[in-house]
Amino acid sequence: MFREHGDRASRQLRHSVAHLAAQLLMQDGALSYAAARRKAAERIGDARGRDLPDLAEVEAALMESQRIFGGSLHAECQQDSRADALRAMKFLAEFEPRLVGRILAGTAGPATPVCLHVFAETAEEVLAYLHERGVPCELVERRFSDLGAFPMIRFVAGVRRVELVVFPHRGQRQAPRSDVTGKPMARADISAVRALVDRPGAAGAAT
Repeated sequence: MFREHGDRASRQLRHSVAHLAAQLLMQDGALSYAAARRKAAERIGDARGRDLPDLAEVEAALMESQRIFGGSLHAECQQDSRADALRAMKFLAEFEPRLVGRILAGTAGPATPVCLHVFAETAEEVLAYLHERGVPCELVERRFSDLGAFPMIRFVAGVRRVELVVFPHRGQRQAPRSDVTGKPMARADISAVRALVDRPGAAGAAT
């Protein structure tokens, strides 16, 4: 009996953290799922590590909240986000960009960055391309749990932040594992993103 009560309390706590994290993500599209979960747990105050929802639960709560409360504003946000992504991909076409993340999944907020995987022999090739076109940028690092660290270049296009993770050309054959699903990350090329822009409301698809 006591164990059943404890299990029920744990499930309720996971549910509360997941849905508060979803609210935070809807308010701040630049938050990662992990950061939103951490903030939600801190606000609730008594969430222990074993009671926290996994990131797939957070994403499911976000999708449910956007479906119920987002309405036409959410649909417009997805359309604007994907249009911004398509423009960035056309600009970077020679690096064979692939869209990943929340914009592809259809869970983006107004401040969600365009996240692209690009392919070049070195990050310096991409940096030189941007510098030649007068685009201020910074070089940082993006670490994946299964593949290790890769260069990431960040810049701003209009009002949208763009994040480019630079992989070698052979990296097209192996997408890093998603922190949310544990499976290889969904990627979409220019033609797939163009199709999403032309068909508002469509879900993202891997290529």
